[in-house]
Amino acid sequence: MILFSLVFHCVILLLIAYTAKAKNSYEILNLTTTHFTDGELKQKYRALAKKHHPDKFRNKANMSDINANFLEITNAFEMLHNKPRNDDTVESLSLDISVFFSGRTIKYTHHRKKKCTCPVCKGTGVPTGSPSPRVCNFCGGRGTATQKFVFPGGATITVNTTCSQCQGKGYIGAICSNCRGAGVIETDTAYNVVVNSGNIGFEAKMFGEGNAEKNKRPGDYIFQMIPKDHPHFLLDQNNVKNLIHNVHVSLEQARGGFKLKIPSLSLKNNEHRYIDVPGEPTILPGQVRLIRLNDFTAIGGLTVNARVLSE
Repeated sequence: MILFSLVFHCVILLLIAYTAKAKNSYEILNLTTTHFTDGELKQKYRALAKKHHPDKFRNKANMSDINANFLEITNAFEMLHNKPRNDDTVESLSLDISVFFSGRTIKYTHHRKKKCTCPVCKGTGVPTGSPSPRVCNFCGGRGTATQKFVFPGGATITVNTTCSQCQGKGYIGAICSNCRGAGVIETDTAYNVVVNSGNIGFEAKMFGEGNAEKNKRPGDYIFQMIPKDHPHFLLDQNNVKNLIHNVHVSLEQARGGFKLKIPSLSLKNNEHRYIDVPGEPTILPGQVRLIRLNDFTAIGGLTVNARVLSE
């Protein structure tokens, strides 16, 4: 396999299916990065809380909206406060290289199971004000207890029963009923990706849309669309809209001329192209004959490096 050295292009169009979605906690607090200190977070929260506190808008007709807005700000702060940042969530989609060189717009709907901070327990996994659950000492976290019965004559029977201390849960204490103690819930998310013709791979970063973990706030979400490795072609690093194909020819072929076989770019198509290459009588072993094919694909050309073998 020939490994591609990818060059990501920024000239892309990325449409999100949930354009009208609610803001994430970072956006609610007017944060522009997921990297910040807890002191910086508090500063943002205090400024917004002061500006939107319901006491400043008494007797207004839209008090329900004012209260809801203030609650949204408070909840966003609680979602992020005292939680380290989780790593970015990176997902990649590999496509046949022929798709990028087809000259057509690429349209793809990407489905994702996004882990969001539980809105009930704010990511802690336990009800508000409750201590973290601990492993049941009686059953060692198994949820079952062993009872041994001894009968006359030495016969024994061992019975596994539900632990009477933790009722089979394996832990003592309460967990959040909404997320079952995980601190996160999964939501189905879809992204409609549109890549304009001529862009060879891309990377899109979505602010604050990464996965959360228990007691960890989300990082960013990074989606990549990249061409698969190809057994015959490389990207031209001087112009990624062009391709490179490396072959070996004998000295006799190089000097006398030969018929060059060029594989199909699509791995689903077994058709090949053949071109007649005239000889170069003075070429030497080890030298490379450059053969240029313009308009090899819908967006660019092909350079064939024909290296002459030593006899």
